[in-house]
Amino acid sequence: MIVDSIHPILGFELNNSNSQELDLSEGKLKDLGIDSGDNDQLSDYIFNGKVRYGGYGEQRDIYKRGSQFEESANRREIHLGLDIWSPKGTALFCPWNGIVKSCHNNDRFADYGPTLIIEHNFDELKIYMLLGHLGEECLTRWKTGQSIEAGDRIASVGSEDENGGWPPHVHIQLIRDLEGCFNDYPGVCTKAEWPRMRKNCPDPSSYFVPSN
Repeated sequence: MIVDSIHPILGFELNNSNSQELDLSEGKLKDLGIDSGDNDQLSDYIFNGKVRYGGYGEQRDIYKRGSQFEESANRREIHLGLDIWSPKGTALFCPWNGIVKSCHNNDRFADYGPTLIIEHNFDELKIYMLLGHLGEECLTRWKTGQSIEAGDRIASVGSEDENGGWPPHVHIQLIRDLEGCFNDYPGVCTKAEWPRMRKNCPDPSSYFVPSN
């Protein structure tokens, strides 16, 4: 996907001074002795005064907290989006012109919470951007079919009480084909699904965070 310009999703450019990559892989948390189901321990590790980011293609055990991530003998544990970790209430801005595909509260525990899916068209290329773990105010602000311009404030980072029970962050996922989904789309897949899903959900990192 080639995009000429983009508005920063937090309203300002992330760089190596104001942001830092974050490793939430299963092995890293085990090495640090962090209980992946304990939000207090996770928050102490995540929040250090800088915006934290990362996670695309990461194998995580933090999803053991949610029964929806179990699929027969295979656990969904490979993360398909980019997470940007910032305090609750942090404003989020649309990176490109688009049209609201859906705005819905996926309110099960450990789910996305308030979720916004925006359709973006670049010449002959169409791609969808899913934003998850948002504040609830977006649910009354956006309706299917509404136009959004790059730079419009579209949502905020949700609190644990509204975002599915996670430390505050936004999940950013690019999706080529929604495959019949409307109000959400899987943000985590099994190891067996990863080769196919990585093609349908390209890495968003180069558009939103510094290249290290």
